[in-house]
Amino acid sequence: MSLVFCEAHSFKNKYNFITNSTLIMTKNHTFKKAILTFWLLIAFFSANSQNKRAIHREVCVMPSDVKESSGMVIASPNSIWTHGDSGNENKIFKVDSNGALLRTITIANTPNIDWEDMAIDENGDLWICDGGNNNNTRKDLKIIKIANPELHDSSSVHAQFVFYSFPDQTAFPPPSSKRNFDVEALIRYKDSLLLFTKDRSSPISGFTKLYKLPIVPGTYMAELLDSFYLGNSNQLARVTAADMEVSTGRIALLTLSQIVVFSNYQGSDFFGGDVDFYLFKNPTNQVEALAFIDSNKFYMTDEVPGALYEVILENASNSSSVSNVNSNKFRVYYESSQSILTIFGVGLTKFKCTILDSQSKKVYSQNHNGIKIEIPLKLSEGVYYIRFEKDGLIWTEKLLVI
Repeated sequence: MSLVFCEAHSFKNKYNFITNSTLIMTKNHTFKKAILTFWLLIAFFSANSQNKRAIHREVCVMPSDVKESSGMVIASPNSIWTHGDSGNENKIFKVDSNGALLRTITIANTPNIDWEDMAIDENGDLWICDGGNNNNTRKDLKIIKIANPELHDSSSVHAQFVFYSFPDQTAFPPPSSKRNFDVEALIRYKDSLLLFTKDRSSPISGFTKLYKLPIVPGTYMAELLDSFYLGNSNQLARVTAADMEVSTGRIALLTLSQIVVFSNYQGSDFFGGDVDFYLFKNPTNQVEALAFIDSNKFYMTDEVPGALYEVILENASNSSSVSNVNSNKFRVYYESSQSILTIFGVGLTKFKCTILDSQSKKVYSQNHNGIKIEIPLKLSEGVYYIRFEKDGLIWTEKLLVI
């Protein structure tokens, strides 16, 4: 028996879409198959309701000099560098894991416009993202580089700069539905700087966009590499920090309600490998900075009340789920026996369709023009995410093929 499940829609036709319910399609509508379908559906959603968990506990309160910690790196086991958010002093601070202030350095040749994250390279040089852009209006975005502060005892340094702009931003600000140019997450990777956006679109798209910059000081147009769907709420989708574990290449993104970890990718296809979603077991405050201690443990800080936390990733189950956005603009039908995916648009044409598997690998991406589209496509059993894009708006559907 071949079953296909698609998230709830209000639409009826010969394919037996069920209004305001889960779409169930079978080849033979018998009572026994209906019962089996019911229990398969129960089992699927029960398994996916048990997400992996992130457990955090407070380690200490940050020193009073450190206000609104929004970026952090671990230079050595008991040497943590951090900085404040917008409007605070143009200083970085060295603290230990007990909350003691060890050192303060002023970056003399730049103000703190909106410092949002910090990265460290193999030389111990620090990179600070002055990319906070809440209103998507800034034209002075930059990455600040300072030489390894552990190699000198000066209280003031001069920085070098990587200035950047976005290739897909033409308005300042853009329309509210396209405001995804705030960067609060930075990683230093080999000869590149990786920037992850914090989605401020309204309605929220749920995507973080990934851009790349060279590490050589200068002025550049950032390269848009990819995007990844994180969820349909501000708590799930707005990225506030990022870090990479150098030994394994694991990348972690922080939001208010989850840590998303990417691993086992090939080359620079960072979203193309494995992905794990760890929901915080307990509510967080305004968390803004994250740094790997080891593969399953982090330090994390918040702006208010201003504490340092230890976070442990806990595998509650082998299943993970992605929150999805229900669309009332598209309907999807997949016929396994014929390997045909049919898309019905309700009054919408000229859209882009992208299909991701459960590991967020792209299995299909194409622009279309038409109300009914039939796509020859062989989909094996599993969960897929079908993303539709039109005029800056994005809808995502979850499709289960059994």
